[in-house]
Amino acid sequence: MQVTIVSSITTSKLTRFFRNQSHFKALEYFVIPAIIEKKLIEGDRTMRIWSAGCSTGEEPYSIAMLCLDLLPPGFELEVTATDEDSHLLIEARNGAYPESRVEDVPHRYLKEYFGPIPGGYSVTGKLKEAVTFECRNLKDPTALRDRDVVFCRNVLIYMDQAARKSVLASLREAMNVGSYLFTGDAESLLGVDASLESVKTAWTTLYRKVRV
Repeated sequence: MQVTIVSSITTSKLTRFFRNQSHFKALEYFVIPAIIEKKLIEGDRTMRIWSAGCSTGEEPYSIAMLCLDLLPPGFELEVTATDEDSHLLIEARNGAYPESRVEDVPHRYLKEYFGPIPGGYSVTGKLKEAVTFECRNLKDPTALRDRDVVFCRNVLIYMDQAARKSVLASLREAMNVGSYLFTGDAESLLGVDASLESVKTAWTTLYRKVRV
């Protein structure tokens, strides 16, 4: 089956693979090791991640590539990616990107997780299997639970106080105690939600759920 690159999505809504390297460094060197250590103690071998506001899919695929590379043998990965725009999700599920859109993908990942197609590359194999896309409005209650990591970056900054409160409630409900939340660098949650504490790493500041 030939994969076709979708070109109807407006450039303003596009993101990039591995956008904001400081976040992915914190994920690689701080969050993933902490979650693995916790899960080994608990006897749980599944890493569950939510990419909220996933747009055209670059963020969840980037997260999945890093996790697939770092998780120990015997661990499983579940990345749930959501967006309220069904048109963006068509491209995300398709997983086909022009060559210019994969410039930030490390060569070894490009070789392992993508296949060449006319004009670009397509997500293949276990990377595509690791990510599930759903159409979901962040302001609505979520059925997602037991997330170890949540990415919700550059979304809250565009919302009023009531909408932010609703979205944070959904994020909080989806997170385990001890799980981590990534937001945009300009999106501070200090004093907004008592169940989340800020965690300052060598690369960026993120948030950890400390109570139900």
